[in-house]
Amino acid sequence: MPSALASLLLLAAITASAQTTQSVGEQPLDGKITGFGAVAGQVIDAQTKKPVAAATVVAERDDAQGSSKVPHAFTDEEGRFFINDVPPGKYVIAASKEQDNYPDADSAAFVADLAALPKVSIQEGQVTRGVVVPVEKGGKLVGVILDSKTRKPIVSSLIRLSRVDNTKLWLRTGPDINGHFELVVPGRPFYLEVSAAGYRPWTFDRSGLNRANEVLEVKPESTRELVVLLEKEQ
Repeated sequence: MPSALASLLLLAAITASAQTTQSVGEQPLDGKITGFGAVAGQVIDAQTKKPVAAATVVAERDDAQGSSKVPHAFTDEEGRFFINDVPPGKYVIAASKEQDNYPDADSAAFVADLAALPKVSIQEGQVTRGVVVPVEKGGKLVGVILDSKTRKPIVSSLIRLSRVDNTKLWLRTGPDINGHFELVVPGRPFYLEVSAAGYRPWTFDRSGLNRANEVLEVKPESTRELVVLLEKEQ
């Protein structure tokens, strides 16, 4: 029969072993919940390679088995994340932190480099580890949309941003109740168009002549301000 000291040493060894196999923020997959897997990794700045803390990480379906619920998690101080309860399938892992100028990854148009995002295959009851998610800083696009004569906000207006390098990647949004908008956009060229019922479409043009196909680009960690004046249709 082992001594009490030996039993304590054995228990300590088992506990230490269990602790080394589970990273910060992870939840063990004990087999009691079936039908799900997990993914673990780290978010880093694409340029500096430093970890990004407090980033939002999402697992977007990359196959035909789409779902309205997008699994997500937040990174710790070392940029590490663990997303549990992920249905089996193929996923693209993306991250964002708008308060530090990392654009919202919910829109593919705002991902600086789609090809750089890791793609993973989630298996039931297994953890896919070592996933590195690069994020790239963008800049802020802020502005207001007004009637050209009354200078009143046009809250029903729509903003459309399309990537120049791939026009299939676009985002449509609108202003707040005061006609203001603020977006964190990647440092890539965009086409910008604003429209509203009863008004002529407005297209970004540096010359002020409202010419089509002019390119808007916001440099990383800078702010670009716009005043959009819409003219009513005759």
